[in-house]
Amino acid sequence: MSLACTAVSTLTTEYSERDILSFLIQSDIIKLNDVETAMKQAELEKLLEQHPYAITQGKDGRYRTYIKTDDGRKQIAKSTLEKLNKALYEHYKSINKEIKKNLITLEELFPIWLKEKELHGAATQYIKRLKNDWKQYYIDTDIIKLPIKSLDKHTLDIWAHTLIMQHHLSKKQYYNVSCILRQSLIL
Repeated sequence: MSLACTAVSTLTTEYSERDILSFLIQSDIIKLNDVETAMKQAELEKLLEQHPYAITQGKDGRYRTYIKTDDGRKQIAKSTLEKLNKALYEHYKSINKEIKKNLITLEELFPIWLKEKELHGAATQYIKRLKNDWKQYYIDTDIIKLPIKSLDKHTLDIWAHTLIMQHHLSKKQYYNVSCILRQSLIL
């Protein structure tokens, strides 16, 4: 092992990674914009590896490729390779956002919804009750792991009746418990 490696190894054990990064940023050794650009470039390279169509340059000097659409495929053309890569990056990022949006679960949505409730001035006792209901009635159920898009009438009906039977809920108790599900789905 070289002396430089030993020095770095010793350095990383004395300081946390967060301290080292903070120092590098404050000292202007690392520019956040450069890091963000490098991360986007790495992400673009990953996306281009999975891009199923060839990228070609036409006789007119424009770069072309295809993207998948609901109707099949669509050709896109840009004057430079950088502009084409940017268009592909934006296309795939929008697809990934849509996929993530369709796969969000109640487990992921609950903290967001609860934070919004707090920001809109919900009473602390109400927030406390919602947290307790979440822990008692939702946390150990499969429904919070399912993508919200897959929650249909049948799934919710089974969940609701199972919950009522297991916990012997009155109409008012069920209404209070189901508040989390009903209101978070509106979000």
